[in-house]
Amino acid sequence: MNNKWKTTCLPILALGCGGIGGALWALMQRLCQDDKGLLIPWNLPGILILLLSVAVVAGVVLLTRPLGGSNRYGDNFAPSLVGGIAAFAAAVGILLLMIRNLGTQRDALSGAWLVLGFLSVPALILTGLSRIRGSRPNFLLHSILCLFFGIHMTNQYRIWSSAPEMLDYAYQLFACVGLTLTAYCHAAFDVGMGRRLRMLPIGLLAAYFCLMCICVEGSGLLYLTCGVWAAANLCALQPQPRRQKPAEEPPVPEENQP
Repeated sequence: MNNKWKTTCLPILALGCGGIGGALWALMQRLCQDDKGLLIPWNLPGILILLLSVAVVAGVVLLTRPLGGSNRYGDNFAPSLVGGIAAFAAAVGILLLMIRNLGTQRDALSGAWLVLGFLSVPALILTGLSRIRGSRPNFLLHSILCLFFGIHMTNQYRIWSSAPEMLDYAYQLFACVGLTLTAYCHAAFDVGMGRRLRMLPIGLLAAYFCLMCICVEGSGLLYLTCGVWAAANLCALQPQPRRQKPAEEPPVPEENQP
């Protein structure tokens, strides 16, 4: 029972630790900069964030390792109202970001980012409806999300790379990588190729790093809603045993056939 309680609370713990990390990150940005606007090396909030992140990554890996089991879609994605609402919330977060950035596209990459962002809104709504019903969505819907998060990461990196310090964008980069891989894991389950031991740690870490970025100016709502989406739409936390394939009967020798 104790192990079951720990497993059920994993998404809440990931989101809670991410919220603590986000508060520490905001505190570091506000109080730990020198006269040039650069972070003071080895400041206390930065050290705490690093220790927290190492502990979360190690804990997620260790706690999800024993959770293998059936990889069938029906055994892992029961009807979930919470998962559906989280998908709708992520759709709102992406939509508002796209609306705020209308007219800022100056090249093919940023144009593709805008198009995929708007396509992700109905994709999330449809997958949310499927989540509420417990039905398997078309894999193209999660594929659109995977492409959007990947393009978002690439598009944003052009801005991040000009930052003087990696800590200014490192956790956003980890969050985008986590969301891209989470969407990919969902698409894999949609076509019957999903793996629990991939989705669980990836989704939990995506949720953690997303919540760390909720104070990022202009993108906080995106990370908040998408982090909750990643945590609320994991495969089943209590694994179902793998189903054994029925053994094939040995062929009857010809001399024994009637």
